[in-house]
Amino acid sequence: QSKSWLAVFFYIQHLIRRETKAMFQIGQYIVYHSAEVCQVEAIGPLRFAGDRDVDYYTLRPFDVDSSGKIYIPVDTAVFMRAVITKAEALRRLKELELLNVKIPGAMSRPQLANYYRELLLSHDLSEQLKLFKELHCKSRAAPRSKKGLALTEQRLYKQVGKLLSGELSLALRETPERSMKRLRAAAEAVQK
Repeated sequence: QSKSWLAVFFYIQHLIRRETKAMFQIGQYIVYHSAEVCQVEAIGPLRFAGDRDVDYYTLRPFDVDSSGKIYIPVDTAVFMRAVITKAEALRRLKELELLNVKIPGAMSRPQLANYYRELLLSHDLSEQLKLFKELHCKSRAAPRSKKGLALTEQRLYKQVGKLLSGELSLALRETPERSMKRLRAAAEAVQK
């Protein structure tokens, strides 16, 4: 059922983008497909693309040298949104501190990995904060439980941490490392 909802969501997003064309401006930082924080470097047709009537965003991932690029049609259905503001970043850090999480225990590792992937791909910042905190708490509890994070959980923890710290660092005008420290401190806040 969630997959059909996502298909409808992407289709509606596609229709809206076709109406509005370019939603973002050159120089703007955006979140691209729950995986990357990128800067819009250019908007327009690509010299090497067959269809010169189609405008593309040229995106440069935030954490990669300038040779790494992503080319995506302006009217794509792929999720993109502007990076949050400083006020929103501070509010989200407070939300992370206050977030009570319960590490799911009655799921098999594959079910748990799918659950975590759904949180990451939800495009919902609150769900991504929940994912970060659950995996952070689970990794902190690992030395006591001798279970640790599965490889998939380690990758998702790293991916969501990179995404969140990249976005926070831009909003708060600090290094991604400093933002990661803030995230970890907020995730370690005492739960009630």
